Amino acid sequence: MSEKEKTTIALLGTDTVVGNALSLLLQGAGYEIRMVEAPPPSPPEDLMEGVDLLLISPGLVPRRCEESLAALRGKRERIGVPVLELSSLTVGEGFLHDEEVSVVPWPIHVEGLAREIKGALKISTDHETG
Repeated sequence: MSEKEKTTIALLGTDTVVGNALSLLLQGAGYEIRMVEAPPPSPPEDLMEGVDLLLISPGLVPRRCEESLAALRGKRERIGVPVLELSSLTVGEGFLHDEEVSVVPWPIHVEGLAREIKGALKISTDHETG
């Protein structure tokens, strides 16, 4: 992660009330939020530059989510940042069967989500240094 003050989260699928509320809650918790349409309309290099984590909003239609992840990957094998999916399905039942995506149970308190984000960022940093 870069030496900046705030963690930047790209929030995928924000064209819903839940996505907008989640954005406001995360901003209130001290995160910088970048809204990303699903699927993204512009080249993925522009969207993910400076992003520390990708958060998939709950309720995003599986097909749109898969298309979005493919677009964000571009020609790369991985997105390059940790990816968390907020899902009301139990872990293992999520529509994304992708080792790159970690499922976080939804609904969740913002404090719990902040812990999940910190944990994902720590794991990512550990992999980079180890």
